[in-house]
Amino acid sequence: MIGVDVIKPTLSLGTLFQQTTAWTRLFAIRTGKCLLWALLGVLFLPGIVMADSTSALCEIEMKAAEAEIQRFPCTFSQRQGYVSIVVDDKDAYTLSPVGDAPGNYLDADGQPVYRQAGMGSAGLMFRFPDRVIRVMWSVEDE
Repeated sequence: MIGVDVIKPTLSLGTLFQQTTAWTRLFAIRTGKCLLWALLGVLFLPGIVMADSTSALCEIEMKAAEAEIQRFPCTFSQRQGYVSIVVDDKDAYTLSPVGDAPGNYLDADGQPVYRQAGMGSAGLMFRFPDRVIRVMWSVEDE
């Protein structure tokens, strides 16, 4: 026939099936890798999170004149500037960093708390409005 072009299909069913299978395999590999990374994250994340917590000995001194110093086992945690002190598995003090200067915090009630130098490598001291908490790394005196 003159003037009539025959259009041949460039994509056969076999080629379409091969391309679909290839995309399916690629998707399965990517999905498998994502699931593997998620599983590894769940398994190893708790160990990473616990790395910034330590057992310590806390001294709590109330600012009242006749108050005595009390000593308790405690857990000290620091994560991205936020501090948590859990005393004797009962009382928890959560401190949020405030401002650009290091050592300035707000407690859960919005009251200012200051980390004070003076203990060197023995521990940390936090000055609350009504008390001072000293966190000592050595727990031998428990």
